[in-house]
Amino acid sequence: MEKKMVVTLMVFLMMFIVVSPVMASELVSADEPDEVPVVAVVSAGGGGVGSAPFFKWKWELPDEDYYTPCTQIWPKPFGEKVVTCYMVATDPNGADDIERVFIKVFHPDGTEKVQVEATELDKTGEEIMTAIDIGVDHGCIPPELAEDMIFELSESEARAWKADFIMHYHQPPGDYLVRAHAVDSYSNVGEYENTFYYHSLMVMKIDFSTGIDFGEIVPGKWQIVSGDYDMGTPKKPTVQSGGNDPLWISLHFTSLVGEEYGKTITTFDAVFKGERIEFMASDWVMFSNPLDPCQTEKIDFSIHALDGTPADTYRGYLHISIGSPPED
Repeated sequence: MEKKMVVTLMVFLMMFIVVSPVMASELVSADEPDEVPVVAVVSAGGGGVGSAPFFKWKWELPDEDYYTPCTQIWPKPFGEKVVTCYMVATDPNGADDIERVFIKVFHPDGTEKVQVEATELDKTGEEIMTAIDIGVDHGCIPPELAEDMIFELSESEARAWKADFIMHYHQPPGDYLVRAHAVDSYSNVGEYENTFYYHSLMVMKIDFSTGIDFGEIVPGKWQIVSGDYDMGTPKKPTVQSGGNDPLWISLHFTSLVGEEYGKTITTFDAVFKGERIEFMASDWVMFSNPLDPCQTEKIDFSIHALDGTPADTYRGYLHISIGSPPED
């Protein structure tokens, strides 16, 4: 009896040893199709309740500073620049569950700038693939994450969107927050936010670059050329800001030298925003009041020829520059 039991056990062990390698290798033959268990769990409220979409990544272009991490944007003088927000998102219940994507952009002080509905892109198209390549090159996207996004886009496990918005030249410099929202068919919302930096720009336009003509002057009296607020009247000096930071105006006149006798005129003044400065030739002076972003102002210039200055035609130059606030 004991001998029989031993034999039976050995047979069982031999069967196990023969069968086990076949199961591990998962061989499938044409004569005997394999049968693979499949499991899916449906939640009580219906598939998507409680499962919000999520963003794989989000970044903004153009990035105009290759060496500083992520997006740096410079204002366009007197103009505007289109910024594009690119997004790749998916959902635990499948990427097709996402019904709407939109972004909100906030100024550096926290006030809302704009809300934009996103447009879906061809998930394997040239635009999103190029945007991913640029994002990697400029340090906006980790390379390993980019590979993962490309794989999921190609396998329809993720989708891509973009949203364009305008940055105007006069909008303040600083960090702009961009918050993306993805809404699924069950009104679940996934969010993702990051910032881009909008740089400071100080630039000014003048309408009197062709020259200042004081005309015929009388020695011993101030001769004034008055400005106006019209950039189209070069005989009436006007200045206009084309950037997003206040700027301070500095200027000086060279001595005006007579063509025939070589005598000079060296006394001048200028008025800007109610401030009058009298100065001598070659002295650099700066107004204490700034020209603010998006502002157009008049500027007046005066010349004073001393008594006894001989009749002649006098010529020289005005040098004008812009800069940061004067030091205390």
